[in-house]
Formats: sequence, C-alpha cells, structure tokens
Amino acid sequence: MTTCLGPDVLISTTQGLCRVDQLVIGDQILSPDGPQRIKFIGRSTRFFPDLLATGRMPVVIELGALGELGPSKDLICSPSHAFLIDGVLVEAQALINGSSIHQLDSLNSFQYTYYSIELEDQSLVWANGVLTETYYANTRGKHVSREAWDNYADYVALYGVGNAMQELPHPRIPFQRQLPAEIRALVPSAVPSTADDSAYTLV
Repeated sequence: MTTCLGPDVLISTTQGLCRVDQLVIGDQILSPDGPQRIKFIGRSTRFFPDLLATGRMPVVIELGALGELGPSKDLICSPSHAFLIDGVLVEAQALINGSSIHQLDSLNSFQYTYYSIELEDQSLVWANGVLTETYYANTRGKHVSREAWDNYADYVALYGVGNAMQELPHPRIPFQRQLPAEIRALVPSAVPSTADDSAYTLV
C-alpha cells in the first residue's frame, strides 16, 4: 500500500498553505488534533512503464468532485491514498468514476514523483481542503516500507531504519464495491469531466 501525494498538492500548515514538495522537516502542519511536526518527507520517483504496468498511475480528483468536501483544486495522489469521508478512510481508487475522479493513462514526462508526509504517528491533515491520511510505515519480514523511498538513506541517517507505525483506527475502503450508498452518492459517474490531463505538470 503506497499512500502518497502529487508534488503540487497544498497542505494546510501553521504558516498557511504549502505545496507538498516544498515542505521540510520541522514544519508544523494542521490536523484535527492540532499542529503536528513533520518528521520526514519521503520521495518516490517512478518511471511511466512501471507505473502503468503495476496500476500505480496517479489518480486525479477534480475540484469539487467530493461535493462540499472539496477538493479546493484538482488533487493528484497514488491510487491507495485515502481520504476521510463520513468517518471512513476511502482510497482514491475506490472513488474513481471515470469523469470527475479518474486515473491517468499517460504522463507528459517519462517519470512521476510521489511525496509521503511522515509524522510521529499516522494522522489526518488537510490536502487541498480535504482530510487525508499521512504516511503509515509497515513491515514485511525484515523490510520496512520506507525502503521504497528514493531518499530512504537520508531517513536512516536521521532516525535509523525506523519502526512500523500504528494505523489510524478508522475503517478503510480500498474497493469501489465496498462503498456505502452515502459515499457513492458523492461521486456519481454522470459528473462531466472538464479535465485536460495534458495540463498537469508531472514531476
């Protein structure tokens, strides 16, 4: 499970809105529990053929696609990145309706960079006005999920390999078939798309 955001997503901080790719360790970002200090920003650059083959191409949630929840501007994230809706963490891939929420099938460059915000504990923060999860580190055998980051060596230099984290207590929905009617009503497939995928700057 890769929970990441695109580079130009705006995060609410104590100093105002800040792009994910401009956040640094020590910045204070806003959460429902108050300001939280950023421990690390993970960076993962992947090439187009690999993203396409593994189904990890970015998902675009257009402005207002979630009704009153937002987002306040188009939001790009990894398919398994989740947002808090009606007390449930719903992954972006479960919200795809083929129009106002859709997965890209091409890029305007050969690679794409995802960013992960790690706090001391997994938490909720506002991304383009929508409550979303921060990074959750897990382990498989001797491996930690952070190893997938391009800058993992920088993390190790600061903190060692790090530990697994406790996941948020909210139920999680990874598949569209699991969506309750209330959430499904937020993203009807009839919503027309105004997106021009070529307009997205994909780092």
